[in-house]
Amino acid sequence: PRRPPDCVEEMLVPSNQHLLYRLSGDYNALHVDPEFAKASGFESPIMHGLCSLGFSTRAVLKRFAANDPARFSSICVRFSSPVMPGHTIRVEMWDEGSGRIVFRSLVKETGKICISNSCMQLTPSAHSKL
Repeated sequence: PRRPPDCVEEMLVPSNQHLLYRLSGDYNALHVDPEFAKASGFESPIMHGLCSLGFSTRAVLKRFAANDPARFSSICVRFSSPVMPGHTIRVEMWDEGSGRIVFRSLVKETGKICISNSCMQLTPSAHSKL
């Protein structure tokens, strides 16, 4: 969008987050082995892309769905650049109406966009009939 974001959320990625995320079953050495990461062109191990996406998704749900994951309908994203453990993810969000939230995520320390061309579709909140 060609306007300032409707809201922004910043989240510090813990410096050990890449190690904890291995519990999901992704044992790629790129995320834990400094030598392997250097041989792959990175200064140090990088975050799992899906973990970065999880931080971004959480920000959108917090700001636009009252932290209710049941309101999540769909998402589309482009992974643009890696996030390093210990960096801050800044999520900029725009409400386009009808439950469509456009967002992008940046690494605060570098200004690089890490998740781009992204939108999440939310379902309307369920209201109790009581």
